[in-house]
Amino acid sequence: MDALGGRAGRREEERDGWRLTDLELLPGGQHGSAVAVNDDGTVIGRSDTEDGGISHAVLWQDGRITDLGTLGGWDSTPCGLNRHGVVVGWSETRPGRMGERRPFIWRDGRMVDLSTLGVPQGFVPTAINDDGWVVGFSDTEPARVTHAFVWKAGEATDLGTLVRGVYQRSHAYDVDNEGRIVGEASVDGMNTVPVIWENGQIRRLSDLEGRAAAINSRGEVMGHTSNSPFVWSPDELTVIGFIKGAMSVMAHGIDREGRVLGTADNQSFLWHRGQFEWLPNPTLGHATASAISDDGRFVVGSQASTPDLQTSRPMVWTRL
Repeated sequence: MDALGGRAGRREEERDGWRLTDLELLPGGQHGSAVAVNDDGTVIGRSDTEDGGISHAVLWQDGRITDLGTLGGWDSTPCGLNRHGVVVGWSETRPGRMGERRPFIWRDGRMVDLSTLGVPQGFVPTAINDDGWVVGFSDTEPARVTHAFVWKAGEATDLGTLVRGVYQRSHAYDVDNEGRIVGEASVDGMNTVPVIWENGQIRRLSDLEGRAAAINSRGEVMGHTSNSPFVWSPDELTVIGFIKGAMSVMAHGIDREGRVLGTADNQSFLWHRGQFEWLPNPTLGHATASAISDDGRFVVGSQASTPDLQTSRPMVWTRL
């Protein structure tokens, strides 16, 4: 039985070759979303609490929801998950809407402030690989310009920029198990291009402006340029392009077979080698996907689950 176990959801239905599972929320919660899933079907996301506007990072595993808590504040948000169930994200450190935010790592049932483990205090984590490398970005001194960082073996490293200069910036968004890191870097202080860091060296992936957002276990990269997603491999770069009738097309992830998860307006799809597979919506309301597992079996997102579309719930598509 996978980690969803057929028990975590309050509602299930099968449509068009997928099982749609509505995940539970924390007690008293009305809103939530799922943001990442691993190959075991373990899901991370957010759920509000019975206190209303307060939202916590949560994890669904073996049919149960776990509140990951906070670092002392009201809210927490997960950003990345690896196959061991280790989670990274950020949390407020004291109650109140002006509470300071700190990066966290959650493992063995405990949330730890990453800024006590060697990362800059303002570090924003975005992803974690199976070896525990955490990537993200943080402001640097003295110019307060954002640089990409990686944290590994208890030490944070500034990944630098593509172009030399005090006001050049970079961001890291994903890392694979080979240690390849993808993101964006500025070329003129304003516009950015997709980049990859390998063996400590930064390299531009394309002359197109945009960013690299995700990398799969085969080293294929998904990103965005203008309003169009793209897929990069060592052999070619493919722009997915516009979809007829859609005002906005966004990509959210890529599995190890090169299938890109995206949304065209509010409709979710998988794209592979020029072909689209449209993900089914639940019978009630509609759903928007946000992440895909590396093996492509699981897709997660959120659904509007009431007739007036005023509440949202986390959900999972499982390929049958």
